[in-house]
Amino acid sequence: MTLLAVLQVPYNLAMSTSTLSRRLEARLDAETDDMITQAALLLGRTRSAFVVETMRDAAARVLGRRDLTWLDAEVFDAMIAGLDSPDQAPALVAAAARPRASKRP
Repeated sequence: MTLLAVLQVPYNLAMSTSTLSRRLEARLDAETDDMITQAALLLGRTRSAFVVETMRDAAARVLGRRDLTWLDAEVFDAMIAGLDSPDQAPALVAAAARPRASKRP
C-alpha cells in the first residue's frame, strides 16, 4: 500500500517554526511501517511529525514516572507501620531539649 501522495501535508506550526537539527533513524518491519503510515494519515500529519510527536509523548510519560516507587502491598504496609511507630532516638531527644544557641529576633 503506497500513500505517499496523500501524506504530503505540511508540517504543523510547531514543526515548521522550530529548529530541527537532529536526525533519528529506525529499522521497521512492513507491518509497523504500514501502521505508522495509516495512523499519520488518520491524524492528517506527516509520518515524520506523527513519529516525533508520539516519541515525545512516550518519553514524557517515562520521565514523569521516574519519581514513582512501585512496592508490593506487603512491603508498603511494612513501611507505613514502620513510619507509624515512633523511633526511640535518645540523642535527638536530648538535642531537642537543649536551649537554643541563638534566639530569633
